[in-house]
Amino acid sequence: MLPAHPGLLLLSFLFLADADSPPKFTRIPENQT
Repeated sequence: MLPAHPGLLLLSFLFLADADSPPKFTRIPENQT
């Protein structure tokens, strides 16, 4: 297994968080018009 880099950890976390629930911390205000 390759060493887990901070970037990969963040990407994996964001991906899992987005897949599980909508990312509130990076939510894009596309609903607002």
